Amino acid sequence: MSALVALSLLVLSGSVAASTINTREYRPNEHLMLVDCGIGLLPNGASTSREMAYYSGSYNPGGGNTKWIQPDMIANVPWDGSYPWRRNGIATKFPNGDTFQVWINPDIKDWAESKSYAGDAKHTYGNEFKCWAEHGHAAFTLADGKTCTSAYICYHPPDNPSPPAKRSKTDYVMSKKDITVRVQGTNAEIEAWKPENAFRHINDDDEGIQCAGTSYQIGSVCTLRFNDCWFSSRDHVDGMKKILIDAVAPAVAKTRVTKKGHYNGKCPPGGGPCEPGYDFEYGQYTYPQSGSVLVSVYDEGNEANAAPNARIKWSIDCENEGFCGSFCDNNLKDIVDFATSLGGVPGFGSLFCAFC
Repeated sequence: MSALVALSLLVLSGSVAASTINTREYRPNEHLMLVDCGIGLLPNGASTSREMAYYSGSYNPGGGNTKWIQPDMIANVPWDGSYPWRRNGIATKFPNGDTFQVWINPDIKDWAESKSYAGDAKHTYGNEFKCWAEHGHAAFTLADGKTCTSAYICYHPPDNPSPPAKRSKTDYVMSKKDITVRVQGTNAEIEAWKPENAFRHINDDDEGIQCAGTSYQIGSVCTLRFNDCWFSSRDHVDGMKKILIDAVAPAVAKTRVTKKGHYNGKCPPGGGPCEPGYDFEYGQYTYPQSGSVLVSVYDEGNEANAAPNARIKWSIDCENEGFCGSFCDNNLKDIVDFATSLGGVPGFGSLFCAFC
């Protein structure tokens, strides 16, 4: 072992003494080189030794085709009957006591051709390396003058910076076409048809990644349907539902008016007692025919290519066709202001009252 240590320390002038190399410290630019030395000196042309070489920084600080420098430490890899740069790996101890292990796939060609890593390495202190093949470059010389030629070079891949956080926005669309919804029925029906309870059906319709699209009775002859909703992510779904239940529904509730009607009565065709006529009252709400809340995500500075993330759309179906009204113009901005104050959805993106 003393001969190995002596050989390992006999690097060219200017190298750091092995006793001062503390590989416990993580050095992001450190390298491990696997080399074959004395190639061609034996009768069969094989190398005379295989070595691991440690560099605390770059092995080629000049870059390009400049001469590679001497390593900080060298450790001989004893021959055990097979070439050491192999799949099942090899371990070698350096003069400072640090042990490096390497695993190489010899089938992977040099990086210039394969653009693939050929193996991995790690040492006693756990800092892992990736290795690529780079054969045939004169790397450095041993103390006895033999030239060592590169086979594999191992390094710490640069940390990939986390991709910039996606930005997100919420867009609001509402139809300018309004529909009047007549509410006339039993007390239980009148309660169930209140706008807050009508929009709460979004909870019943939610199937996880989309809505069922069920039609829910919200008046005497009208239904509410969540006919186009999907959730690529559920991060903001609860907030989106809250906008419908706590913002859109109260705005609809404020439109309630009491209407008066008269039933004229009816007499049987063949004569007999007639059913008398009477006056009655019923409630009426004005809904926007349709509306949607859309959450999108995009990269900073690329809002034009925002990707939809979650959407809830609703529509009202009634016997009457509706009319061009003012519900959206009068209410959408307040609904958006309320939604922004909730904090359960991303910031305001846009609002739009669609044409009739």
